Amino acid sequence: MIRAVPLSVTLLAGMLLTLSLVVADEGAAPEGIAPELWHRLSEIDARGAEIETLIADVVQEKHTLLLRRPLRSSGRVWVRGETMRWDTREPRETQMLVTPSEVQLYYPEQALLEIYPVDERLGELTASPLPRLKTMAEHFVITEEPVAELLEQEPTLEGVEDVAFVALRLTPRDEALAEHMERVEVLLEPGRAVARRLVMVDADGERTVITFNQLRLNEDVEESHFELSVPLETRIVRALEGGS
Repeated sequence: MIRAVPLSVTLLAGMLLTLSLVVADEGAAPEGIAPELWHRLSEIDARGAEIETLIADVVQEKHTLLLRRPLRSSGRVWVRGETMRWDTREPRETQMLVTPSEVQLYYPEQALLEIYPVDERLGELTASPLPRLKTMAEHFVITEEPVAELLEQEPTLEGVEDVAFVALRLTPRDEALAEHMERVEVLLEPGRAVARRLVMVDADGERTVITFNQLRLNEDVEESHFELSVPLETRIVRALEGGS
């Protein structure tokens, strides 16, 4: 089985979808982050704090030197509190459920459920799909980038005519993250404290572009969206434990 995008990349994309940016006290800017940018990001905190649930359509493209065309997939993501559900519908159906303790990946065509424990080294980041600004700053150097390059990429972003975006570059501070990625570029919509596009460049220089459209905030979400109901005959593999 070949995955178009590594699990670590997809998981990080979900965590960055709403740069929730919630801190009680702005404080001084951490090393490597400009004070003016830190102040602006901190001002977004209040809006991010109001996000309880989020639903979005998602398109994901993996650009690699081995292929002439990017690998493209699409689906939908649901976020509530510390839980995220990410369903891929095209080109193949998969379902991913993320909780603070584990990641579940279900492949209906293969009748296979893979379960991964959350890496303890990244526990602060994976504790919630809505990571706090203080936590993000501990793991990344955050700098501001030009908006145009991120805004003009494909696929097209919807409903952006009157939106004033902020573009950020996140460069890993610690080795655990640097093993997986070189940098993350985030096109942030400050008014709603949500990311509309992410560009992740991995340690090999390959790019994953993830675009979020049709965002809906604080709507009621059925409990079934945060559960994976699999048939009894499904094979369950705890992938990092060597057993079935």
